[in-house]
Amino acid sequence: MKNLIYTIILVVGMVTNIIDAKESNIKKAMQSRHSFETTFENVEKFLKEKNITIFAEFKHSDWASSVDEELNPTKVIVFGNPKVGTALMRENQNIAIELPLKIVVWQDPNGKVFVNTTDIKDIAKRYGIKNQKVIDNIAKLLAQIVENATK
Repeated sequence: MKNLIYTIILVVGMVTNIIDAKESNIKKAMQSRHSFETTFENVEKFLKEKNITIFAEFKHSDWASSVDEELNPTKVIVFGNPKVGTALMRENQNIAIELPLKIVVWQDPNGKVFVNTTDIKDIAKRYGIKNQKVIDNIAKLLAQIVENATK
């Protein structure tokens, strides 16, 4: 019985750590006062105005429809600055799995629209990135993008 209790405690602890690790990389979603399309367009416009490269857009809800599945509107935009990304990868090439940066715009079942991104500070910490100035600049940029898209 004692071994069973220890096993249960161990499993619960492991699951909790896995959940915490996954959630720690995600910033709190910000609700937009705009429609889904306008919010996404705001993200695109901001990136273009700042001359930030847009590498790709993933229209997850369209892909779901293509296999006869339903998904509320959901799009991810992939963007970045190769010079900045290269500087981070020189410190630890494993951070490449997190790059380029991404922002998701999604609509919930009630029609509310949200914008979310990863927490670059948590990511940098996980990969041991020391260039705090670059990380702070990226964090500031991500916050500006989200604020601009939602306000």
